This record gives sequence, structure tokens and C-alpha cells, in this order.
Amino acid sequence: MRLTSLAIPLILLAAVVGCSVVGCSSRANSASDQPNVLPDASSLPIGLTETGLSPDRRRLVHYEAARDTKGFHIFVSNADGSNSQQITHSPASEADASWSPDGNRIIFVRAARYRPYSMGGMVWDRYDIWAVKPDGGDEKRLTSENFYQAGGPHFSPDQRQVLFWAYREPPHDALQGQPGGEDIVIADLNENGSLMALRWMPTTPGPDGRSFFSALNRDPSYSPDGATIAFISNRVGRVSPYDYEVWLTDPAFSRMVQLTHLHSRLSSPTFTRDGQYIFFTDQPLVDSALPLWRMKPDGSDLKRLR
Repeated sequence: MRLTSLAIPLILLAAVVGCSVVGCSSRANSASDQPNVLPDASSLPIGLTETGLSPDRRRLVHYEAARDTKGFHIFVSNADGSNSQQITHSPASEADASWSPDGNRIIFVRAARYRPYSMGGMVWDRYDIWAVKPDGGDEKRLTSENFYQAGGPHFSPDQRQVLFWAYREPPHDALQGQPGGEDIVIADLNENGSLMALRWMPTTPGPDGRSFFSALNRDPSYSPDGATIAFISNRVGRVSPYDYEVWLTDPAFSRMVQLTHLHSRLSSPTFTRDGQYIFFTDQPLVDSALPLWRMKPDGSDLKRLR
């Protein structure tokens, strides 16, 4: 079974447990030297609940390669992986499934078109956000944007909003030929469960503070209280080809705070369930395990766990 969408959350748990038992190395001049401590259930990454395990910890949601198309479908199984049931059956490709906080809905992205890519091969596009019940019933399209790319949808802790990232066309004042970028999106849910007007993260300025910059802003996740959003961005400019750092913002996008300065390809920042730490991953070295990091929400106590 291919539990693609669970890869990051389950790796996070395995790494934390493994490091607490055998110890892990840390990067010089970057991380705390305090010993690793196995967290209790209250401090396990939120991703284990919202992305993989259901809130009651009895079910898993994941996506697998489809037998009938070139894409993927969403599946729900018992927490141990048994009794896996396919809950989406469209001719499209679905991925990035996560649970609502009450466990009654699953939100995911669906790509409607499979087409030749300009640089060779094939690619899925025309993405939108969808939701479905865990038994596959009441499937509902939440957006009708046909995004070139989109991913990482999550319900807010109060279930009144949806957070995700999507490809954004360049602004009207961008230089001719300037590509678009990937930005964070928040939308309120209306009474019938569809999304109201999308609120985009403000366009990223260039390194000179003025010109448009084709930045990547993705992998958003909420803090437990919904007041803070962690995400990955290269918005300060590419110091290196892998300068993707962890940032924080708020649901109004009124502040932007850079937490890390590792000059690496970081990904998947995830708050612990008690809000005391943020876990995130790094680009692995050749033939090495996926590096796992942990820090406090103010950027302190940075430590590589694996």
C-alpha cells in the first residue's frame, strides 16, 4: 500500500521516537545541545492528527496510485492500515488529504486535466479544493479556480476557514515574461460548505523591496489556536538554490517573521498539538534519512533530531 500523504507525518513520529532512544546528531552552530526527550501525546505533531490519523486516532487517510487512471485516489483505513477503502472515484487525480478537526470531513486537492508538459512528459493541472465524508458520501467542490497547481489544504481549528497554497499568476505590473509564483490562500466557509472569496498572501516584493519576485510560499499549517500559520518560503531571495526557510504569519497576513536561516530546502513545518514546538523536514543528503528538525515558535531551541 502506498501511503503517500502520510509520509511526512509518520516520518516525524518515527524520527522523534528513534532519536529519543538512540540519540541524533545536530548541525554545528545551528542547534541546541540539549538531550532529546520523547514527547507525550499532547506534544506530538498536529500533522499526525489532521493529515494522517483522524482526531479519534482510529482511522488513517491517504492517497494511492489509481488503477483506472494515471493519477491517485483517496483512501481511508483503520489506524493500523487494515480495511483500506477507496472513497473517491473520479477520473481525475486526488492528493493531500487531511481531516477536519471534528473528523466528519476530509479535505483534498483534485487535478482535473492530464496533459503533455512543455518540457516533455505529462503533468496534471486544473486543481481545485474538494471535501468529502470519510465514507465517500457528500462529495463537494469548494473552489472553481482551475489552479495550475495547488496543495496542502487544511481546515482551521474552528472549521470556519480553509488554508492551502496555490499557483498565482504574475501581477499586472510584473515584467513581461515574469512567471507567477506559489502563495498561501485562506478562504471562509459559507453556510453551505463552499468557500467564499479567496484571500491571498500579499505579493512578495523582490530583494530590492520594490520589484515583483517569483517566490515560493507553500506547506502552510495552523497553530493549535489558529492564530499563527507556519509556512515555507524563499521570499527573501535565493541566497542559494535551496534557500527555503520556515516563516510565520497570521490569518490576516499582517506580519511576516522568518524563523530559520539554514539556507536549505526545508519543508512541511508542523506545530505540535500543544503548540510548544514546530517540527519541519529538510532535503536529505544522498542515501541518508530525511532530516528532521524541531524548534520553538519563536525560532529558539533549534535542534536537529535526525
